[in-house]
Amino acid sequence: MAGYIKRIASWPQGFLRVLVLLCIAFSLPNPGYAQGAASALQAYANADYMLSFRLLNVELQRRQDPLLFYLLGTQYLRGLGTQTNYTFAEQAFQSAGSSYAPALLSLGLMREQGLGNPPNPAEAAQYYAAAVRFGNPAAAYRLGLLYRDGNGVAKDDAEAEKWLRFAADQGIVDAQYELGRLYSLNATDQATYQNGLVLLQRAQQAGHPVAALMLENLARYRR
Repeated sequence: MAGYIKRIASWPQGFLRVLVLLCIAFSLPNPGYAQGAASALQAYANADYMLSFRLLNVELQRRQDPLLFYLLGTQYLRGLGTQTNYTFAEQAFQSAGSSYAPALLSLGLMREQGLGNPPNPAEAAQYYAAAVRFGNPAAAYRLGLLYRDGNGVAKDDAEAEKWLRFAADQGIVDAQYELGRLYSLNATDQATYQNGLVLLQRAQQAGHPVAALMLENLARYRR
């Protein structure tokens, strides 16, 4: 049991969400569905993507489920256990429903990066905003960048700061870096500058690849 708990602790945060939803699945009255979902999720967790791809397709013929659609879409998007197919990925994410934040985030990323269709940052912003309504911090980070750059939305520094702050407070390391960079480079007072340094230090401690260099450059500049 101790080894099992240690393994769970090593899983990424996204899969911990899968684990929680799996526990919910086990409480459903259809034990066949729960077992099928458990097998698909276990295969996905073990990186046995060919098996998970097959099991997800079988299970989705029995019952439509947002989580399973999301995982199937991810496999199509990333070419896990099947060939990359952006059309099928988008269909799966859309089937997850308009209230399933991870799928909305994935649709936003596909629109922003032009996967399967030409880039459309305006549509990406709509998907990110929809995901943010359900509290998704990664979507808040992407939305903040769009407002910062005026990409697909009117440039709005206040909105950019608002969503980057939300994401940073939820532990999104890239948001901590971007907000720290924003504060430290544009500060008009010492308090804002120090706030920026704190965020950059937090990002550095979390392993952000260029936060340390940014802090070094700031220290050199402020001498």
